[in-house]
Amino acid sequence: MLRDIKQFYVSLTNWIVSFIPAETLDDVLILRLDQLGDFVLWLDSAKEYRKLYYGKRLTLLVNANWYDLAKSLPYWDVVVPLDTMRFRLNPIYRIKFLIWVRKQGFEVVICPRHSVKFTLEPPIVAISGARQKIVCEGSFPIEKKNYFTRSIPMYPERHELSRNAQFLRGLGRPNFKSTVPYLNMQAKTETPYIIIFPTSFRKRKEWPLKRFISIMHSLFYSHQIIVCGDRKLTGLPVHVHNLTGKTNILQLLELISASRLVIANDSAPIHLAAALDRPSICIGAEHLGRFLPYEVEKSRDGMVFPRLVYSNNLKDITTEEVLKVVKEMLNGH
Repeated sequence: MLRDIKQFYVSLTNWIVSFIPAETLDDVLILRLDQLGDFVLWLDSAKEYRKLYYGKRLTLLVNANWYDLAKSLPYWDVVVPLDTMRFRLNPIYRIKFLIWVRKQGFEVVICPRHSVKFTLEPPIVAISGARQKIVCEGSFPIEKKNYFTRSIPMYPERHELSRNAQFLRGLGRPNFKSTVPYLNMQAKTETPYIIIFPTSFRKRKEWPLKRFISIMHSLFYSHQIIVCGDRKLTGLPVHVHNLTGKTNILQLLELISASRLVIANDSAPIHLAAALDRPSICIGAEHLGRFLPYEVEKSRDGMVFPRLVYSNNLKDITTEEVLKVVKEMLNGH
């Protein structure tokens, strides 16, 4: 019932906007409205779109939360932020944005995301009026043929990096091979520190906070500890630097780039650390094989894979197991 209501809402708002004539220009629109970790993993292939569409104006439509990061990269000409929650729930905001897309006159619209939300990407691609609407095979509703003009076959069960590479090869870069994305930021500090991220976008992926606190106590005497995360945490040890809920994306990148080690749940900081060539320990993995452990088709200089501490039940992972890996990594093993 709820899905039917959502589908009616999506269809109605698109129908209203469809009466506006679509412009016809020569620009390219790329949609990446997913979470930060997925966005970072996609950056390995994102840099190739400039070569693929040389001479064309590239516009990236991105989740507003990562706008500052996207804007700092040289892979596109224009970055447009979308508040995905408002787009889903606020019909006025939604219609205004769909009108904007309709009037831009994109010739090509590309949605390289494999797991789309039917209230987000499909209606945007459909309303664009683009001559070419390119998506991942199986990501858009088959019955909505007008939503896309071409679908690119994907590996059914492969790592996200390999899926992104497969899409790009299907798009026209047949020799492209995946590797760990790279973000060029080299901050330095006189006092080495470890960053710990106890929170995650999805709470079910969070290792118990009390065990993270045990890790903080164990490392305090030998290392400075910084605690970060999108949610503000209280009750942490007084000897740690509590920056939870206080950093934006660019500040977070700078902190990670100068760290000695990152310890986190299965979440975006793990992928940011890898892109910044910093060692990291990931506690747990919800989609084992798709995001962790890493699988690449070629190596690059300085590449560092996240170290995974895994159990079928996240709560079965002990503090002692994690501390053992921490000590191994700090000792260079």
